[in-house]
Amino acid sequence: GNDDSDDAANKEGDCKSSENDDHKGDDNAHLELSLEDFDVEATLQFISAVHSIHEHQLQKQQSAADNTEAQKSSTQLDQDEQQTIKTSSSSSCAQHIIHLIDTQTISSNSIIEVLKLSHFLQCTIILDTLVSIVESSIDLENCLSICSLADALNLTSLFESSVNFVIRRLDAFQG
Repeated sequence: GNDDSDDAANKEGDCKSSENDDHKGDDNAHLELSLEDFDVEATLQFISAVHSIHEHQLQKQQSAADNTEAQKSSTQLDQDEQQTIKTSSSSSCAQHIIHLIDTQTISSNSIIEVLKLSHFLQCTIILDTLVSIVESSIDLENCLSICSLADALNLTSLFESSVNFVIRRLDAFQG
């Protein structure tokens, strides 16, 4: 008897919550992003990096526009030229991020936290570059924590790199 009334109450509660779910599209609904779970210093470094990358991109775009104007009277670029500009821009951003690490704008102690922030905020240009750096930094001391981080953030290439490192070094773990 009692179990049936509890089930009925739960079903009723489920219906009420699903009715409330219909309000997701309302103008009053909003998404709140909180950075309070992230280290303050790493957050400031992330913001500085984003600003620096933005400034770097603006300079590159201005330079490219000046070069394009000088080379062509037409401002229309064919698809191959556009793809070349995008590819070199992405490579240029990666090089700029490495420069930010070299100059301690992003400190080596904050790379993992900035990587987490980049993932959280879906800033792929920073995320992809930092993942590459972390992949090249896998060693015996950090491989398990990197594997765990990659799994938690669903970073497939980083996860595979760390697992492959563990497999290659299995003898070193046993010795």
